[in-house]
Amino acid sequence: MTKITKITHKGKTIFLADHRGTQDDEVIANQEKLLEMIKGEKTTDALTLTDMTEVFATRKVHTELSRIGKELMSHSKKAAIVGMASGAKKILIGTFIDLTRQPMKLFDNVEDAKDWLVKD
Repeated sequence: MTKITKITHKGKTIFLADHRGTQDDEVIANQEKLLEMIKGEKTTDALTLTDMTEVFATRKVHTELSRIGKELMSHSKKAAIVGMASGAKKILIGTFIDLTRQPMKLFDNVEDAKDWLVKD
């Protein structure tokens, strides 16, 4: 079950999209919810963590997440993505990271991602 929520790590707020095990339209819909949550906060320095562990990223998912991601980055200071740090997923997301030129990084686990997000 996907969770879109705010968590606190080392005293800082992180917006979390936990997509573990979800697919296609559910991933897209929930990433849209994350965007709306952040826009509702009227912030431009959000810390975002997206967990894509066990998500099969179809072309549709990749295209839509790239579109949503561009808008998310205009509201974000840093973004971390878990579950896409190897194989074909890494190649796909790597292209997006290069294009956004924003502080965004791939991680193998959530704890490392949270630590990086809150580090100044």
